[in-house]
Amino acid sequence: MQPERTEDWRTAPPNQIRAADNCGMTEHRLNEQAWFNVAWPVAAALVMNGLIFSLGWNDGTQLTDPGDPPGWLVGAVWVVLFALLGLALWTLQRVGSEPARRGRSRVLILILFCLAYPLYAIATDSWALGLIGNFLTIALALYVIVRVWPASPPAAWLVFPIIPWVSYATFAILN
Repeated sequence: MQPERTEDWRTAPPNQIRAADNCGMTEHRLNEQAWFNVAWPVAAALVMNGLIFSLGWNDGTQLTDPGDPPGWLVGAVWVVLFALLGLALWTLQRVGSEPARRGRSRVLILILFCLAYPLYAIATDSWALGLIGNFLTIALALYVIVRVWPASPPAAWLVFPIIPWVSYATFAILN
């Protein structure tokens, strides 16, 4: 026989509260955490995109191949990638274990590294720094995936799209 479930999460014994319950305040709190974890990386990406376009940093970096995406599309893809990284943060937060906390730190470092990319590659107008940055971003994303996987495979999969996108950008620069 199971113990009676308490509906009020503030007075329920800890063994009766689980993130998957989706009841009352627990669901509301999970939604707030999800929004925050996704919103701040997306907002940071939007601010960086605004900086890139307002300072004209995108003018000298347009690739000349007709198959290359326009700057606005590149920015939009990065916004989606930052949303995925935010979802990875939230997924790891829900796991709550020590490996998941370390994984969150690694995803956060990847977010900050990706946000810094325009500052050292586009602002300096250096293709060499851009390529080095791309290789480092791919390596860091691989490292994060490998280290996050034991704590949360779904979070690792949310980081993965960075690799094909940055690889595509690397090949576009090299061509």
